[in-house]
Amino acid sequence: MSSQTGITPSEDLKKVFSEAEPDTRAIRVIIKEEQMIPEGTIPTSGTWEEDYDITQWLNPASPCYILYRLDSKTTETFDWIIISYVPDDSRVREKMLYAASRATLTKVLGDNKFVDSLYGSIKDEITLESIKNHKKIKSLPLTLREKEMKELNRAESENDISITTRFTVAPSVAFPFSQDTQDALEKFKNNELSYIKLSVSESVELDGSNNNFSKIDDIRSELPSESPCFIFMKFAHEFKSANVTSTIFIYSCPEKSKVKERMIYSSARNTVVNYVENDYKIKLDKKIEISNESDLDEQSIIEDLHAAESRNASPSNSPLVIHKRPAPPGRRRVRK
Repeated sequence: MSSQTGITPSEDLKKVFSEAEPDTRAIRVIIKEEQMIPEGTIPTSGTWEEDYDITQWLNPASPCYILYRLDSKTTETFDWIIISYVPDDSRVREKMLYAASRATLTKVLGDNKFVDSLYGSIKDEITLESIKNHKKIKSLPLTLREKEMKELNRAESENDISITTRFTVAPSVAFPFSQDTQDALEKFKNNELSYIKLSVSESVELDGSNNNFSKIDDIRSELPSESPCFIFMKFAHEFKSANVTSTIFIYSCPEKSKVKERMIYSSARNTVVNYVENDYKIKLDKKIEISNESDLDEQSIIEDLHAAESRNASPSNSPLVIHKRPAPPGRRRVRK
């Protein structure tokens, strides 16, 4: 089963969920070491309303999923709801992971078992009263817009997207730029630096800079083998006997990168590029994505940079050949 993040329910979680009915009322699920694992259960002792006491699981900076079993049945098994609790104080990467992994969790455990889903960033948003009000509202007829959104969400949940697919997670997430990064970009713009390497966690940080790097071979040793990075470089090269400098952006994401890092950098890529192009007015002549240092081929980059010029260039060294149209044959003279 592929997923948007590469994070799937552990075998232990699958077992706990499959054996939950009827003795288990709720299961707390967290993401740890790139898996969704169970971290506590609440036993059944009364009705679902009487058993609803999940405040012990709601920490102000620790997101989680809560799988909560109702007393109703729509099939042969009990109905469940999934509660996504993601506090505002959670780390940016955790917010993205929990948002992107929820559909995978319900799909693997069985979409038909879950009749509702709720979201909350504070305790007051997922109280028993909140759930009851939510159930009342849900029982009302859907508006046309709500029907469209429901169909859109259903279609999205049916699509398996692997981690290698290009997509931007949580596009509204902001990545602040450190002061060192801003200073380096200003120097890069003013040609005081020819190379900048950036890393991303909760913010975009300067991870290296140099004013002597101008060739692809100069940066090979700077590329991490097990973590992503962003590189801005003034690439000096020769084209048609002329010295040319092009500004290129390189997004390096090695295959050994952790899933969380892939998510962070995938989400930050457009933010970083737009910030550099719009705020610093730096024109990027080429954007490159690689997974390995060996993917960087200087000659291929040069050819891509000047592909249009090469296509439009006329063969100036070739002689111009003009083909004359043959003269029409003369009228045959008929001898008498």
